[in-house]
Amino acid sequence: MKIDNADSVDLFPTAEEIFRENTDTIFLLENRRRSLLIVFVLVAVVIATFCVFAIPFAFDLLMEASGTSGTADNRLTGNVIFIIACAISFIFFEYEFLDDIYRSISKRKLMAVIAGHLNMKYRRAGFFYLTEIYDHHILPAYKTRKVEEGFSGKYKGFRIEFQDFFINPVRRIFDGQGITSIMTGHHHYGLAMRIKLNKSFKHHTVLLPARDLNRILGNLPNANLFLHEDVDLVYNDFHRHFICLSTSQIESRYVLDPAVMKRFTILAETFDTDRISASFMDDEMVVLMRPVINLFEVGSLRDPVTVLTIERSLQQIKALCDMVEIFELSPFAGLGACVKDGVSNLG
Repeated sequence: MKIDNADSVDLFPTAEEIFRENTDTIFLLENRRRSLLIVFVLVAVVIATFCVFAIPFAFDLLMEASGTSGTADNRLTGNVIFIIACAISFIFFEYEFLDDIYRSISKRKLMAVIAGHLNMKYRRAGFFYLTEIYDHHILPAYKTRKVEEGFSGKYKGFRIEFQDFFINPVRRIFDGQGITSIMTGHHHYGLAMRIKLNKSFKHHTVLLPARDLNRILGNLPNANLFLHEDVDLVYNDFHRHFICLSTSQIESRYVLDPAVMKRFTILAETFDTDRISASFMDDEMVVLMRPVINLFEVGSLRDPVTVLTIERSLQQIKALCDMVEIFELSPFAGLGACVKDGVSNLG
């Protein structure tokens, strides 16, 4: 069942409906998965056979080149260890390669279908550049970036875009003469969400994870947030997870009322992460988070496409879309508020 008007309809289609209406596509994906598994087994056998015959010869050459020799038992033990290590390494990389192929195929076939049922658009390259949210000052500094997929559409009248990405972050340190950026050598997986509002903020309010705050601030691309004031929100449960910084104490308290904070708490629980940042500036809200698992995965070589895998992706998308509920609050509190000289309605 397809949503005819996503601006007014709150109900999401069920995973059973999507599965039932796309059985042909799912059947073809399952055949592709089985074919890739057969390829994996055959190649793994070839790799294991090659290692059994080639590794002992290579090990003997290595021993001779180093001018060392050992007993027959030691040579046999060394051969066996080398055979097992090489076979496992080659087979592991083969599986990862084939699994990436299948994941790409399943996403290309099904995520567009799921997005269509939600009256949204799906694009593998995402819908916005990460540099577009740079001025919110919550994205870590990075050297390279890659967007895996993105969704865009209207939900309850609000334009919402979200996409997951990988970046190679850089560490910013002060070397006595200035700020130097050095590569950290690891990937940073995250999700970026941007929601266009029907109002604008004259000030800038930011939520940052309370955990390891100093390191997070040190990784941000500039020091602008050091000019923000610390806002004591009083609510202890929320304050344990988030730190609020703002250029306006008054506006920040109207923006972050208990209902808004509860919605962020629900978001953290849904994705099982305490690494969530948010920024309220101009006419948009931007949310960044680091989920513990890759999002929007509908299938892998060991996890075929089922009603449950579709349901998992639907729940992830719905949890993100439900963030717009904080804009439907009372006009006298929260993001629905109109703060004099602070938040102004756009019409």
